[in-house]
Amino acid sequence: MRVGSDCDILVPAALQDVIDDATADRIKARLVVEGANLPTSPQAQSILAERGITVLPDFVANAGGVVAAAFAMDARYSGFRPETPTIFETISKRLRANAVTVLEEARRRATTPHIAGRGLAEERVRAAMRSKGRLPA
Repeated sequence: MRVGSDCDILVPAALQDVIDDATADRIKARLVVEGANLPTSPQAQSILAERGITVLPDFVANAGGVVAAAFAMDARYSGFRPETPTIFETISKRLRANAVTVLEEARRRATTPHIAGRGLAEERVRAAMRSKGRLPA
């Protein structure tokens, strides 16, 4: 990967651990959007954060398939199939909203988007489990 290339946004979208502590110092982008699963090592995330480079976590940036799967599951029990443009619009809105939420939470907590995102995910899972009676209120 040519991490020394000038760009505003870098999207590592193919390999795990492609950005590590050896390559993190050469990244010139202002934003890294993780398209692949785990493309940035924890050490690289720290280095990038220290350099003021924002890393949008993979579990936020590439979650479109999960949202589309939810549509498919809902459609199994409905006589009305959603139109493809509606699915894409919903995925786009949800991914954007989640990205904004994670980045705002990271700023509020003065931490990295990975840490903030994991914290938000844990809170959401606990709330869902409580609503199903699987955790004490």
